Amino acid sequence: MLKSESYSPDNLINIERLERQGVVTLSYIDSPSDFPQVSKSGVVVDSLFGSGLTRPLSGVAEQLVDYLNEQETDRLAIDIPSGLFSENNPCPNQNTIFRAAVTIAIQFPRLSFFFPENDQYVGQWNVVDIGLHPQAIREVSSPYFLVDEQYVFENLSHRNKFDHKGLRGHCLIIAGCHGMYGAAIISAKSCLNAGAGLVSVHVPQNGLSIVQQALPEVIVGIDTDKHYFTNANLDKKYNA
Repeated sequence: MLKSESYSPDNLINIERLERQGVVTLSYIDSPSDFPQVSKSGVVVDSLFGSGLTRPLSGVAEQLVDYLNEQETDRLAIDIPSGLFSENNPCPNQNTIFRAAVTIAIQFPRLSFFFPENDQYVGQWNVVDIGLHPQAIREVSSPYFLVDEQYVFENLSHRNKFDHKGLRGHCLIIAGCHGMYGAAIISAKSCLNAGAGLVSVHVPQNGLSIVQQALPEVIVGIDTDKHYFTNANLDKKYNA
């Protein structure tokens, strides 16, 4: 633990708990001479700083993270790798940041986890539920929304026994050009897999046979142009 003149109330409570249990020995780091020896077979667990960090690491904290990153051992971060901000990281990032192979996020992933330049610090991330009250979570204002497997499962529409494709929505995809029909095919296939009853694909004329052979289950409409789409019939029959 980094030595400090003051600790947060939560930190003090957990220090007391650890000391009372007598299982873990706390060592305080005040200078590089206090850095621990790390075995190659060990695991470094980083919980120095959390998601509330607002400035780059400096001093002994920065030196410690640099030291830990140099160790040939597995590294794991709790909540967020120390030195990484939850949001608004510079790119390229010249700050000292703990490089974790695995990050265990508390309750929610951090926005910075979703940016490719931060993968070298975050590694594979997982979320653990610590039991925050659902009502308190709903009352927190945020412009971001995470669609995960549980959300999709809970929001799948119910299908009646006699439902057919005409009752499950009609999606129109306008995509593709000469030599580039992969996106049109992948998008149409995704719509079908997501549950759309009917999928229409509007493509240039030379894409007709390509899309029809790849996905015979979709409806293919052709453009007046041979190589590029220039117009499409946006009929009211389409739901999306």
